[in-house]
Amino acid sequence: MASPFTERELDEIKAQFDQFDADKNGHITASEIGAVMKALGEDVPGYKIRDMIREVDIDENGTVEFDEFTVMLEKVRDSKIKFKLADTAEKAKRLVTVGGLSEASAEGTQ
Repeated sequence: MASPFTERELDEIKAQFDQFDADKNGHITASEIGAVMKALGEDVPGYKIRDMIREVDIDENGTVEFDEFTVMLEKVRDSKIKFKLADTAEKAKRLVTVGGLSEASAEGTQ
């Protein structure tokens, strides 16, 4: 099945996904979402973050992989279904980071 997104849109979606996936292991965890939320100035309890993940976690493994992230954004675009994680992804697009969000990715920066 062909993607409903253009190549440029997929590149933008991947950039959004990468903002969450601090350790670049291919999936977004609750702690990574928490770090983005904190960088956005929002203190969100862990149970709410887990709820955000459950909304989009198709394979129910407790994390969000790129394909699940893409499906979520497709649903938001096509049917205007609102997902809390999609709202957070939109806010994260506006984040300006130097060296990333994690201590590991900031290593070597001043």
